[in-house]
Amino acid sequence: MSKKIIVIIPPTVIGVMFLIGLLSGSLILPSSPPEKITKDVVFYAILADPRLYIDGVYTNVFTAKEGHYILTLKQIGNNPQILTITLHGDTVDFSEDFKLMRTPQGTKISEYHAWYYDSGKSITVSETQEITITIDPNGETQSDIMVIILDRDS
Repeated sequence: MSKKIIVIIPPTVIGVMFLIGLLSGSLILPSSPPEKITKDVVFYAILADPRLYIDGVYTNVFTAKEGHYILTLKQIGNNPQILTITLHGDTVDFSEDFKLMRTPQGTKISEYHAWYYDSGKSITVSETQEITITIDPNGETQSDIMVIILDRDS
């Protein structure tokens, strides 16, 4: 009788690999957004490594011209229950606690939950300026999240 080796890969790992593969064309974490959406992106970060956080918080600076922007969050694995995002510039002050929400899904034979953040928040910038973004997973630095700010005017 031949022995068969069965390897079980957790669904989260498969989902993350699939999403990253779709975004980058490979299974390597992209350091910048895919070329097809680059023209609309003013900020992009995949936070999937606790070493990206200093004292539990990720901070970066980007330049935004006058216009309207939208902040979106994409779950790519384990997600923090509350994700606090703050944007601060000369004329921009934005802060929001995004709570991980769930909605029941189901078929005739199974039930499960889909998880999401109520993102898609609009941000208006009245003049070109540097903006500091702070992303705080509230202690859950082992989580995986993608943060994107898109220029709605382009």
